[in-house]
Amino acid sequence: MRFGIAATLFGLAVSAGLAGAETPAGTPAGVEFHDTPVASGCTACGDMCLAQPCCGPQLTLRADYLLWWIKDGPLPQPLVTTGTPDSEGILGNQGTAVLIGASDVDYGMFQGGRLTADYWLNSCTALQASIFILEQRSDINGAGSDAAGSPVLTRPVIDVLTGQETGASVAFPNSFRGNVAVVTSSQAWGGELNMLSNWSNDGCRRIDLILGGRYLELQESLYIHQDSTILDQGIAGFEGAVLLAPSRLGINDGFETQNRFYGGQIGAQAQFQRGMFTIDVAGKVAFGWSRQVISITGSTTLFEGPGPVAVANGGLLALPTNIGRHEDDVFAIVPELNVTVSYPIRENITARIGYTFLYWSDVVRPGEQINRAVNPQQVPSSLAFGPLTGPAQPINPFSSTDFWAMGINLGLEIRY
Repeated sequence: MRFGIAATLFGLAVSAGLAGAETPAGTPAGVEFHDTPVASGCTACGDMCLAQPCCGPQLTLRADYLLWWIKDGPLPQPLVTTGTPDSEGILGNQGTAVLIGASDVDYGMFQGGRLTADYWLNSCTALQASIFILEQRSDINGAGSDAAGSPVLTRPVIDVLTGQETGASVAFPNSFRGNVAVVTSSQAWGGELNMLSNWSNDGCRRIDLILGGRYLELQESLYIHQDSTILDQGIAGFEGAVLLAPSRLGINDGFETQNRFYGGQIGAQAQFQRGMFTIDVAGKVAFGWSRQVISITGSTTLFEGPGPVAVANGGLLALPTNIGRHEDDVFAIVPELNVTVSYPIRENITARIGYTFLYWSDVVRPGEQINRAVNPQQVPSSLAFGPLTGPAQPINPFSSTDFWAMGINLGLEIRY
């Protein structure tokens, strides 16, 4: 589907360009062909190429509208289940099914923008600066019960004291009514500063070498929000106290990740002219360090009536043994490929359509930081809450993976 959209956009752009090339004028207003030198020391190509001196324009500005996709957010753990009252929504019991989790998060298409400027110091050397940003996109999945607590909604965990699958009830007929939501978000941006050095240029073909530095950032989050009210047959706890109807609990777990890449990069870009069309191909690879930060938060709020009465540290999956800020620095590689086709629409203005693929070898993502192994002695809403004597779980797994972003770029180039 993603590649189909890309192919359709590219085909429309090329068709439009070909249609323009078939007009009687054959050339946009203000654009001329030359087969004689256009400036001292700078030659131009023959009839099949636009006359552009070897030294090129001194300043080039490019603005691109981005339509990109990213690698789906990993979410290997089941977070919410349902089932029959007999199954209690516990994994492994007959009749239990996973409602949320145990599948990757597809954020869909991101919109964004990219600005690039090339400033030529002389005919061989230029400075290039570029920044891009993608919008923040979120994905929300939720489930809720009716006033009587149906259907069964459970948050599955592994009790480390018994080693068995169990669960915390969100809703259960005549015992709890409630709802739960899993909210994830993702956003990426970055920038680079390069030096370009012309390696060859015959007017129709140009190759520039790239040397510079790159910065990337990826921020993501995953929050689990539970709200449960105790019904007549229900019972729950709050830091060792027993709760009965109509007490209400708000249980929240939060997992945030931040990845920052700092590195140097090398590469090359090539430009080819075919009639009125210009094809640009650029490849770069950056080597450096990823600063990885994982922040885990959890809380349980007791409500009696309209307002909160007390707040306890820890939710269900975010507890004192994994709550906090966890950091690491790892070596990472970031290659990037860009392919662009452009067509002149004014003397110094060019329309562009292109494709970008960006890869990041090592990042942390929030869905992989969830550990379902839980000691109920730490869970404020558990009737087993008390001094920690068993295994100190959950702990942060600090799991890492790779990341990619790719998509279509539509934009304009202005040359001065």
